[in-house]
Amino acid sequence: IQARKIGVLFLINIAFWSGTRYLRANWDNVPVPPAKETMVMAMLGDTQFAYRVMSIMLQNFGEIGGRSTAFEDYNYENLGKWFYLGDSLDSQSNFVPLLAAYYFGASRVKEDLNYVTDYLAEVGRRQIGQKWRWLAQAIFITKFQQQDPEKALKLSYELAEMWKPGMPGWAKQMPAFILADMGEKEASYTFLLSLLQDDSEKYHPAEVSFMVDYICTRILDKNEALQDPLCAQIKW
Repeated sequence: IQARKIGVLFLINIAFWSGTRYLRANWDNVPVPPAKETMVMAMLGDTQFAYRVMSIMLQNFGEIGGRSTAFEDYNYENLGKWFYLGDSLDSQSNFVPLLAAYYFGASRVKEDLNYVTDYLAEVGRRQIGQKWRWLAQAIFITKFQQQDPEKALKLSYELAEMWKPGMPGWAKQMPAFILADMGEKEASYTFLLSLLQDDSEKYHPAEVSFMVDYICTRILDKNEALQDPLCAQIKW
């Protein structure tokens, strides 16, 4: 009798396995995030714990049942709301901006990347530590991945306005680089020349040399450079 019971259970197990082995957990895409208060309450009032749990959830969206989801299949509108939820829980941490920039920023859908760059730009505008680097990352994604030079130029002017001693010179010079790439060489020349005339004492000598070299070898052609007194020190 005991052997018969074991045999029946074995057959039931086989039947169950045969009927369910192809079933997989389904992911219904990025959900709308809960309110900040709801998230904190679920973590027994611990805001930092809520931030860490939310960050891990964000990092693992789409990874379910041993399968991965392509970024182009994510709901980036809802994803952007999760970014801001994380920001409301901890505006000092760089973990969620890092995920936005270097993980979700890999999407090849240009429209989706607006949710990433808008968030990074907002975080990067804060005069806290080195948050400006997220604004720089927003410029990079906008310029090279979205191929939207107008928006990148607008953000680059914001970055230039944030420049202060201790920041790398390229943050102040960014508009000139984008203008030159857009074919606006006269505007690029004027922008860099104004930096040299007004703020050269604030820069490291190597930065000054770089700007002169950029003007004379990247913005001007050789004939124009030979006629410009600024380029007299360049050895051709």
